[in-house]
Amino acid sequence: GKYDADGKSVEAESGEYDVLLRDADGNIISTNTVIDPKHKSDSILDDSSDGHGTHVAGTIATLIHALNLEKYIKILPIKAAYPATGGSTFALDSVKSAIAFALEHGADVVNMSFTSNNSAYGKAITRDMAESAIFVAAAGNDSKVSEGSILAKQGYPAASANVIGVMNATHSDSDWGIYSSSNYGDIYQLAAPGFEIYSADAKTTDGYKKLKGTSMAAPFVSFGAALASMKYAAIEKASGNGKTPVEIAAIVKSAFEKTVTYKKKTIKIFDLNKIAGEIEVYAVSIACDENLATQTIGQVESVKLTASILPSVLSTEERLASVKWYFVDENDARQLLGEGKEIEYTPSDAVGQYVIVAEVVYEGKTVSGKAILIVEYVEPDKETTKIDVQKDGESFEGNTLVVGEKYSVSLENYQSFDEATIVYWYLNGEYVGSGFVLNFTPNECGEYVISAKVNDEMLDNVFSFKVTESDAMRERTYAYVSIGIAVGIAVGVCIGGCVMVFMRKKSSAKVEDKEEG
Repeated sequence: GKYDADGKSVEAESGEYDVLLRDADGNIISTNTVIDPKHKSDSILDDSSDGHGTHVAGTIATLIHALNLEKYIKILPIKAAYPATGGSTFALDSVKSAIAFALEHGADVVNMSFTSNNSAYGKAITRDMAESAIFVAAAGNDSKVSEGSILAKQGYPAASANVIGVMNATHSDSDWGIYSSSNYGDIYQLAAPGFEIYSADAKTTDGYKKLKGTSMAAPFVSFGAALASMKYAAIEKASGNGKTPVEIAAIVKSAFEKTVTYKKKTIKIFDLNKIAGEIEVYAVSIACDENLATQTIGQVESVKLTASILPSVLSTEERLASVKWYFVDENDARQLLGEGKEIEYTPSDAVGQYVIVAEVVYEGKTVSGKAILIVEYVEPDKETTKIDVQKDGESFEGNTLVVGEKYSVSLENYQSFDEATIVYWYLNGEYVGSGFVLNFTPNECGEYVISAKVNDEMLDNVFSFKVTESDAMRERTYAYVSIGIAVGIAVGVCIGGCVMVFMRKKSSAKVEDKEEG
């Protein structure tokens, strides 16, 4: 059908609104950021084998329609994934382009129903972005806990400090629960309905189907965030007292009534009524430099943590001065770090998660906020990781080695790699050993190349060098040659002399024989 800039139908007398964001001419504002050449298209309407995005958008559209909010809450459709076996593939660059497009067009809430174990997807959502819009993401469906186990994994971007992470909740007549495939843990904030969600589908005959997963749960929280943004925008327009996206995100995180215990984790069940009804939820929020929220071993820096109290009217200097900061270990034991609005904290230089809690007492009630700092292994990069050569424990400068001398060859900063990292070493293309360090003693002159394969991927950087004899060896060789020449000459002279003497003696004898005869 045809619609005006508000999405109002110009063909029907009923004046129905649709839920899609449109330009002044009534055209849908959208984009396709897929960069894979096999799947790239300029249209968001190109065919998709799984209809994942359609189902997610359909859930939000249903909620918008149910509350008659079509005029106020709009969907900005962005296609950032292409079909893959068992699901969809969201390339990092496609995601970044999609986020940039959403922010450029004034999105208040960005729903991200996808998950990756790559922390780069979390780092793609910066603090500056979180101050412009609310980001909501699916925690993932690998049944993984986010902390407290050697098998722990984080699903990104849901695990980012700038994102509301959503788990998959189920509901029965008895109570709420967490679906078995859902990722879970303290790093995520809320659980929302994600089991057997009935929503739009372009493939089925009736245009609907049921799906389950954290991707289906995230839209409920995204809609709640949109509802809160809409209400605070109206309040700001009426009274001038609005909320920033960061403050609204904190309110959404606190929008729960019930909690469930799942595998020793207390998980909050998202309650839309908390958004639709009482919005002023008291909470403590912790902010830190997002670039330091996740650090790498061997390069750990001090992090400044800042507490704020919500609603902001309660965030007085006097009350902030009473905030107490704790480090909480894996056994939930607490260590007091300090008091006040801000603290500096340096994680240990060891891989793991460091839970920091800010706590304040208000009207007899203790309220707290939590920040999780992560220290992880350095990931070897095939393009930038370099080969380091050492002699006598110090880095070797140059590319000329000496026959018979001992060298150790390793990857730069290998001490910060996961111990499970496998390194294979090659000399002129021939395998010569494995491990983080290769002990190497050249035994003959020549030109050589040492290369390395890390986790089945050859590094771009190699070490090219030549091997020569030492000055002492060359001097000894010269001495041997000189002595050899001298000895040769002496022997030659001796032989010549002996021959001459022998010939003389023999000639004399012959002469003497003639005289006697």
